[in-house]
This record gives sequence, C-alpha cells and structure tokens, in this order.
Amino acid sequence: MLRKVFNVGNAVSAVQLIAMISVTFVEARNWNIAVSEVKPGYSIVNGNYRIPIIENSQASVEGNVHASGAIGGDNSGHMSLGSTLSGRHRPSGIAGTINANPSFSGSGTTVSGRANFPIAQAPDGYISGNVHGSRVFGRHMSRMSGSYGAGLTYGLHKGIYGGVDVTNSGMGNTYSANIGAGRKLGAGIFSLTGAVQKRPHSDDLDGQIWIQFQFPFSF
Repeated sequence: MLRKVFNVGNAVSAVQLIAMISVTFVEARNWNIAVSEVKPGYSIVNGNYRIPIIENSQASVEGNVHASGAIGGDNSGHMSLGSTLSGRHRPSGIAGTINANPSFSGSGTTVSGRANFPIAQAPDGYISGNVHGSRVFGRHMSRMSGSYGAGLTYGLHKGIYGGVDVTNSGMGNTYSANIGAGRKLGAGIFSLTGAVQKRPHSDDLDGQIWIQFQFPFSF
C-alpha cells in the first residue's frame, strides 16, 4: 500500500494506493468462502451463509450469517461475526437491509440499516438513492455512538459506476464521493476505483485508489 501526501491550496490531501486480490475458494448457491489479500502479509478470510425466507414474483426476503478473520499484520486474529436481514419489493425496486454485528472486545453491538430506492432507469444505466443509519448498543452512549446519512449511486452498462454520500456521526457531516470502472478479464473481474472524503471540521481531503482483481477458484 502506497501513501502520498500533497498540498492543494490550504488543504492537505493524502492519497492511498491499495492493490487487492480476492479469491473465492468455495461458492455454492447459498454460501461461499473467500480470501482477500489487502496488502502483502495481511489477508482477510470471510464466509457467509444465505438463508432464503420469501421468494416470489412480488418480493424476496432472505437472511445472511457472515464471519471474517484477519491473518497477518497488526490485526491478526481479529474476528467479526454478524447477521443480515434483507428484502426487496420487485415491482417498485425498493430494497432494504438490517445488519447486526456484535463486538468480541465488549464494545457493544452495532445495528445498521439501509434502504435503496430507484430514481431513474434507462437502457444505458441507472441512478438510485439511499438512506442509512447505525447505532451502537450495549455500551456507554456518546455522540459518536450512531450515524445517519443519505447518498446517490449510479451505474452505466459499460462498467462505470460511482456515487456521493453525506453522513453525520454526531460531530458533523462527512462528505464522500467515488467513481470506478470494472470489466471482465479472463475468468475474473478487474476494477479500478477512486474515492475522496472530507471529514467534519477539517479542510483536509483523504483519497484512496483501489485496484482489485477478483476471480473464482474451486477444488
């Protein structure tokens, strides 16, 4: 991972270049196991199991149990476990998720929710909106215990995608934007994504560039 700091007027910007390889080792209809190498010597192993609940022409509802663990680096051995309930109303295109992630360190359980709704749909792409929020339960509450926000996302059938978002975590608004492109490359998918973020009460800009290659591997 490379990090570059430079000045833009009176603002200090930091850009990180992150290269990541993701390999899906086992994938079935309702579950999969994958390994992502975020940087040399630091990988994340994750798996999830999908539980269909409702599936018809009008709606779909499903549950999901997921877990991940870090290998190597300062966070080696760190584990996370969570569950998600998601649903979609097919005629309107409105979809939502509720996610719960308990902490193994005793710092509480994070419960988050998100709703997505279509704004425009065309043969060449789409624009959709979203609202989201989160709250930490089971520990001393503070102004940083929850967040809420809204955003826009778009995608073109040529493989270009991106979005903008504003999130308030109790200390002010965080503004972010991203744009990327992906395409099929051999048996996998190659993507390049750039993102920029401005935090509350700061003129500094933080940027990231992600280079990612995902490919399946079965045995």
